[in-house]
Amino acid sequence: MELLSLLLSPLVLLALAAVYAVGSSLIRRRPAVRRRALVRFARRVDLPLPDAPLWAPVEAALTRRNVAVDLGAQIGIAAAAVVGLMLGHPGGRTGDIGAELGLWGMVVVGASVAGAATGSAWAGARDARRGAPAPGSRLARPTASVITDYVAPLELWSARLMAFAAAGALALGLVIATGVDTVAPAELLHIGTVLAAVVGPMALWLGVVTERRLLDLPQTAASTFELAWSDALRAQVLRDVVNAPLAIGVSTGFALLMAASFGVGDPTIANGLLGLLGAGVLGLAVVGIASSASKPQRHFRQRLWPRDGASYPGVGSDRPAGGSH
Repeated sequence: MELLSLLLSPLVLLALAAVYAVGSSLIRRRPAVRRRALVRFARRVDLPLPDAPLWAPVEAALTRRNVAVDLGAQIGIAAAAVVGLMLGHPGGRTGDIGAELGLWGMVVVGASVAGAATGSAWAGARDARRGAPAPGSRLARPTASVITDYVAPLELWSARLMAFAAAGALALGLVIATGVDTVAPAELLHIGTVLAAVVGPMALWLGVVTERRLLDLPQTAASTFELAWSDALRAQVLRDVVNAPLAIGVSTGFALLMAASFGVGDPTIANGLLGLLGAGVLGLAVVGIASSASKPQRHFRQRLWPRDGASYPGVGSDRPAGGSH
């Protein structure tokens, strides 16, 4: 417990975040690392590897996204650490180091994911505004793309729902408090719990606004193959943005359940809350496994580039001759 307390201390988190951000930025820019990242990504999205001159811009865009995700995550952790320094070391207020370390860990996870999604969205928006193909060669779709073209329904709606996990946990706590004598409902309503309950829905609202702005940005492509790669990169960014409210809602929701289980004062209710927390973890794992099995990275292929279509990348006449999986 002492080691965990040390690792989660704000000053240590600040130092680790700074070291990781600098180290990751340097490593991800190495040519061999950039190439491996592109090869892995092409395999995940089921696209042939791009040939020159498309290889360089795709590799650069993917690298910028990966660096921005790492940097954003560490900025999120650093922001959480600053808040921790302002509020005091975990365990310093209630004396229950185990409970507060659990809460603090949830805050760090949520801040990290929020920062990563912000970095990904920033990189994606910046790349969408870069350059354009030669005049007269730009492709355009007859209809505008929507979020469901890039994010699978299970992934999209589970993220939307779980953004309200903390609000649901607080509501459950208030219901329980009305039936016990050990804690009053008013004791649950303070600045910390209210902020935890609203941060998920706020993140969802910001995420939806960001999704719409990213979808409104133009896609510049001179071939169907280039457009398919643009879709692959866009889908990755949109999935990052969609999943941020999920992580924030789940982390704050689980933190509230954990805090309530330690503070309710009734062993039966405390065990019930911990059981509910365990059920939530299990349910989240089941949804995650089901989503992973559906290969969400390739959802945009099914929606925008069906295999039986004439313009399917890798089948059409504009596929790079040397491209391979």
